[in-house]
Amino acid sequence: MNKKLSLAILGILMLFTFSACKKEEETRKPITPDSFETVAESVDYETKDVTESLSNNKGITKAMVARVENKYQIEYYTLDDKEVAQKMYDRNKKRFESQKESKDKAEEINSNNYAEYKLTTNGKYKMLSKIDNTLMYADVDEQYKDNVINFAKQLGYLK
Repeated sequence: MNKKLSLAILGILMLFTFSACKKEEETRKPITPDSFETVAESVDYETKDVTESLSNNKGITKAMVARVENKYQIEYYTLDDKEVAQKMYDRNKKRFESQKESKDKAEEINSNNYAEYKLTTNGKYKMLSKIDNTLMYADVDEQYKDNVINFAKQLGYLK
């Protein structure tokens, strides 16, 4: 019985050791449309609520655009729920991938409540980032890539 008890204790200790070594999946906190607008305006983007113009698109509860003159824009969406956000993410990712050339390499991260997809192809930078029921989207000329990355990082939507 002493040997069985020792083995049981060893088994439990091993279980705790392996579970402690497992890396916790990252959970991110989505921003609000007001936060998107505030941060965008603080870095001199012009913001606009475009929700009404997308009223035919079911599932979108709020849509915001941050623009730099007529050069490029970054879009932000709040959707009905996580499933709608995932479908929008998947649809746009598929569209981006259809434009990808064989030499191009996309980067993708998927975590607990978070996903990001980045691709540079044909002189364009394409980015999707989803946290819970929110999505950030950009499809810009490659020369604006760093600006988009920095803005998305500031909001917590890119690593």
